Order: sequence, then structure tokens, then C-alpha cells
Amino acid sequence: MRVAGFIIGFLGGVIGIPIALSAMLVAGVATMVGHGTGSGAVLFALAVPVIGIIGAAFSLSKPRVAAICMTASALLGLLLMHLFYVFSTAPLLVGAILVLAHRRRRVASRS
Repeated sequence: MRVAGFIIGFLGGVIGIPIALSAMLVAGVATMVGHGTGSGAVLFALAVPVIGIIGAAFSLSKPRVAAICMTASALLGLLLMHLFYVFSTAPLLVGAILVLAHRRRRVASRS
């Protein structure tokens, strides 16, 4: 399950990069024509999918850290980029759930 969580979370982060770039473009154009707020929150838009990719990379070694990073990336993306990021939020959340759903099998000792 961790490998599936890694793959899905990684895809969610990779999908998020062009989405973040297009959100930055739209915010820049809106500010240029006078309809944007110019708050600067979109500057963090490119860091959000990178956090998701880093979280996916931790899915095999540190599943709790991976789930926290992927969930934070999904929620921050929705907060900063609104519905632009919805196609990346779903894979990141599914990847976080799959990473946490993994159960270790205990090997019975032979004594």
C-alpha cells in the first residue's frame, strides 16, 4: 500500500506543478489589469506541489511524515489556488490515506 501511496502522491505533486504555474499566470494577469489583490500568496504556489512530492518521497521510510506533507500540500493548494488545485488535491489525499493504511506484518518467532 505504501508503494501505491508513493506513486499516487507523486503523481498528485507532478500534476500540481503546471497547475501552480497557470495559477501564478492568472494571478499575474489579474493584477496587471487591476483586478487582482497583489497579496503575494500566489508566490508560494510553486512550493506547495513540491511539498507533496517530498512527502511522497518519504512514504516508504516515514509514513506519518509523508501523510502530513501530502495532506498539507493538498489543503494549502486548495487554500492558495482554490479550484485550480482540485485535480492535484484528490491524488495527494488518496496517497496520504494509502500510506497510513499500510499495516506491518509481524513475523512469528520460531522458538
